[in-house]
Amino acid sequence: MKLFMPERDQSYFQEKLQAEMEARGVAALLLTQPESVFYATGYMGCMNYRFRRCGNCVAVVPAHGPVELIISQFEHGGAMEQTRGSVNIRTFPVWIYVEDFDDGAETRKETQPDPLKTFKLAVDLLGELGLTGTVGVERGDIPYDKYCYLQDALGAEHLMDCSSLLTACKIIKCQWEIDLCRYSAEVAQKVMEGVMKFTREGMSECDLMGKFTSLAYEITGGHELCKVNNVHTVGPNYWATYVPREYRLKAGDVVRLDGGVQIYGYLSDLARTYAVGEAVADDKRAIFDALLAGFDRGFEIAGPGVKLSELFNEILAVIRGRGYDTYVRGHFGHATGSGLTEDYPFIAPDSTVTMAPGMVFCLETPFYGSIHHSFNIEDEFVVTENGIERFTHTNRTLLVSQMGL
Repeated sequence: MKLFMPERDQSYFQEKLQAEMEARGVAALLLTQPESVFYATGYMGCMNYRFRRCGNCVAVVPAHGPVELIISQFEHGGAMEQTRGSVNIRTFPVWIYVEDFDDGAETRKETQPDPLKTFKLAVDLLGELGLTGTVGVERGDIPYDKYCYLQDALGAEHLMDCSSLLTACKIIKCQWEIDLCRYSAEVAQKVMEGVMKFTREGMSECDLMGKFTSLAYEITGGHELCKVNNVHTVGPNYWATYVPREYRLKAGDVVRLDGGVQIYGYLSDLARTYAVGEAVADDKRAIFDALLAGFDRGFEIAGPGVKLSELFNEILAVIRGRGYDTYVRGHFGHATGSGLTEDYPFIAPDSTVTMAPGMVFCLETPFYGSIHHSFNIEDEFVVTENGIERFTHTNRTLLVSQMGL
């Protein structure tokens, strides 16, 4: 059993945020996205992640001093357990009765909380701490009415979007984050290998998704497992779906497993492609081999000092050189970590980013279609001082019987 929560060092994340704030002249951050609140505090709020309603909780990061977390009384116990006293927690009552916060003077509760409650408390906290000047907010996450409130309360001239600041902090990961990403990726690989061995002709996507999810819990024991991400495609169904399809697998169909698991906030993103049964058409095999050749080329040259645009162009040239002249992609992978799905920077043709030690990426070469079916070859790795460390290794044939699983 691996547990990462007890080893998280809050001071590392706080100091990293505050150093970037000082460099940009920011007095405070008001963070609202679940991933940002987690990054700043170590708290994964159930309401925040599941409902993603801006304002469920707010993390206030001052230029100096401890981070403050504003949450409802209903979440107080979880926040205390996860943050282990490393941040200051401020609570407010909601419609739920919690015995621990019994107040004899309270005779009535609101049907639903004031949607501006956390923002009002955050503004009051800024005043209490004497924080004036520029306040960073996640502009793309805040609804119009709540942003208008912040403009009125703090002044539009004092608000700035802090998305680039957060990105600058997240792009290079510490060893604890790298270890977590590696473990999450290793779990995802074991899950996918198990599903590949399980697959039989006549099964539906429901069968594969059920096995994918059950294996994730079986392998981890459920410890710190927050999410199982099923984004697969089967046979001619090249599009992602929220509702599992009833399509029944046929011999020779191609299955693309894509997704991963989220372990204490860090999401893995892998893909495996394989055929159903003991035979696959030559044209499908040719596509897989071309994608694998481009994929291999990417791993040949990846490392510190390599431009992401150069990596993209090399991969694309190999795949097109195999006869797929019209094949085109917007990117061949991206950074991964505590983001929702895909994080900056991308392995893209217009990227100006150069690989550096501590960056964690997934490299992928996908192909989608109803005619030849859908493919994706995707593994994760971290850039090191001298090269890269691969977390996972893809299968090199479409036939499960030849994979040695």
